[in-house]
Amino acid sequence: DKPLSIAGKPLLTEEDETTIENVRRRQILTLTSLDRSIAEVMAKLEETGEMDNTVVIFISDNGKHWGEHRMDSKSTAYEESVKVPFAIRYPPLIPAPYIEDGLVANIDIAPTLYELSETKAPNAMDGLSLVPLLNGTDDWRTCLLLEAWPDRGHWTALHTGQYVYIETDDDLSEFYDLTIDPYEMNNMINAEEYQSMILEMQADMQNERERNVSFGN
Repeated sequence: DKPLSIAGKPLLTEEDETTIENVRRRQILTLTSLDRSIAEVMAKLEETGEMDNTVVIFISDNGKHWGEHRMDSKSTAYEESVKVPFAIRYPPLIPAPYIEDGLVANIDIAPTLYELSETKAPNAMDGLSLVPLLNGTDDWRTCLLLEAWPDRGHWTALHTGQYVYIETDDDLSEFYDLTIDPYEMNNMINAEEYQSMILEMQADMQNERERNVSFGN
């Protein structure tokens, strides 16, 4: 029930699994030096008295498949590829740690820093400043547009946090309800109970595409 580029992939062999595990282990080992570097940066901020006067943002690059959906790649619309850690520390705005459920992305970093630094931002930007969200606004985005041109072909996806709708050029579309299918195993694109939601997300996707084109992206 996946696009042919996914459904046609052969099952992983033991050799494939060993290769993936070796790559995964090497990736994890690189975090040792990262942990040390972050500790040094935070210690210097503490030493200079600038800790609480500094916006600290921690985010990773894209996610990567470690065998899920028979893949060892990135640049897919699946959760393993699109979800990344994203943390921000700035006591004047965030006095206590908490987990934010709002939809955020790396495109929100630049608008946030423009606002916090009181610098005039360009007239058109892809992202949104996180300041209103961190101040508790109820008026926040309800979806994120995802798009890429990986080996599997050009795909576009709309992510609401609970639902994911994916279109792959000249191939089968996909729809997942992450509350009941967090690993996106069962494509519900033809399920009767989701048709109204799918139509709504198709319209929202088109609106997001048109908005991005107006930005010149």
